[in-house]
Amino acid sequence: MLGAAAVWAVVWISLLLTVGGWWVRYRFGDVSFDQVIANLPGYGGGEGVGDSGIAVEAVLWCVVFPALASLAISWGVLWGWRRLRRRQLFAVAWRRRLVAVLIPTLAVLTSAFVFLESIGLPQYVVAAVSGQSFASYYVTPEAEGESEERLNLITIYMESVENTFTDEDIFGENLISAVDEATTGDGWSSYDLGMYPGGGWTMAGIVSTQCGIPLKNQSLILDDAADRAAAGVSANAFGESVSRYLPGAVCLGDVLSDAGYTNVFYGGADTSFAGKQKFLEEHGYTDVSGLARWTAEGAQDQDISGWGLSDQALVAKAQTEIAELAAADEPFNFTMITLDTHEPGNVYSSCGTDDELAMKRALRCSSAAVAELLSFLNEGGYLDDTVVVVMGDHLKQAGQGTQYYEELSSAQDRTIFYRVHTPSAISFSRDSADQLSVLASTLDLLGLGSSTGRAGLGVSFLGDYDLSGTLLELTEDEYEAALDAPSADLYRMLWGGEGYTESSSLG
Repeated sequence: MLGAAAVWAVVWISLLLTVGGWWVRYRFGDVSFDQVIANLPGYGGGEGVGDSGIAVEAVLWCVVFPALASLAISWGVLWGWRRLRRRQLFAVAWRRRLVAVLIPTLAVLTSAFVFLESIGLPQYVVAAVSGQSFASYYVTPEAEGESEERLNLITIYMESVENTFTDEDIFGENLISAVDEATTGDGWSSYDLGMYPGGGWTMAGIVSTQCGIPLKNQSLILDDAADRAAAGVSANAFGESVSRYLPGAVCLGDVLSDAGYTNVFYGGADTSFAGKQKFLEEHGYTDVSGLARWTAEGAQDQDISGWGLSDQALVAKAQTEIAELAAADEPFNFTMITLDTHEPGNVYSSCGTDDELAMKRALRCSSAAVAELLSFLNEGGYLDDTVVVVMGDHLKQAGQGTQYYEELSSAQDRTIFYRVHTPSAISFSRDSADQLSVLASTLDLLGLGSSTGRAGLGVSFLGDYDLSGTLLELTEDEYEAALDAPSADLYRMLWGGEGYTESSSLG
């Protein structure tokens, strides 16, 4: 029979894996393996950022509780074993081996599968083993259009904001009525934007809409030492951060920088979180400002939460920056991202609602802050030569432990909030598209799109473009399967810094 320490270890590991898998689903809902890896502390996930209560909850549920429970279970197992031995029910050797080896092994394997399935590893492995690639569908983004007057671009990512929040039948009211109303009327167009299969977190939303590719983990794709060295990934330190972020990719900031734009990013959170600063600086942004700057400039304590500066305070700073960029009389690309609506909902003293539910207050206040910025743009005459895109970075996570779980899990056809304002009228050519087609569409909005409407893996949803030979001609199941493919040939170059060319014989 296993010793007391061994019994405790087996029970603890089994409980740790089972409870850990349950907690991931409870707190975050369905997640992909890429998402889990990308958000690990030390691997771009960031430290000292976000809701500390979540970290405490994770330790209590996933470490402390299994440890204590395993003590009680182990004592019970040993007590029961001794009773059964005294009754000589396990005198036969094979029975002893069955109980002592087989049952603990099955317990650990079963709990391991539960945990790994909860973080999407089996699906990832199946896709990786297939060896498939979508590289042949990839088109390097570039500015092809000829526009005499360069239009400015302002992109506002709203954390976890989706169209479902406007549905009064579900929530009893329009939870984002302020920004909904501010983006309705002359010059504004709305679109049903889908989240790409496998996406669902902030960096995936930014990379997919600015580079036209899914965000895939680099250390699991770069499979030899030379590849990892080129990408700045240590072969011996799984948690080590990359030194460069998709250096071989061509993204929105790269294209606009080459076209003479100044690229500026504002966010309320720590810019190092999830590798955001590395990505932006790698791809054409010369000013990347976040919590460190706002703190140094004397941001008030009441305007700062565990995640960072409030959206209301950030909007005030954005107004000043936009006015300065416009006064320089050079084309600019200003990007910002809100954070109030990050789970569990960040509420500040500047938020004047009295709703008991934190997420409801956060949605209303973040919506009002963005509406205030849009009003500033309108009243200041900035919309005359500027394209404004307001969109969610991804659908809100819907785990059982998150707010509005029941409402969102029962909602049909959930889509990301997407509104665009242009100086001249536009029309959409397709009823729906996902985040991978946003980059191509943005270039079209600026008059810089290609003749084929393609960029990255996407195709612009402005203009009647031929979809033959693109991912979009696939069926829904084929499309999802293609995006699941690791496409190591393409990502080896995107992370390694070589870039993609058709002569590489990919796909």
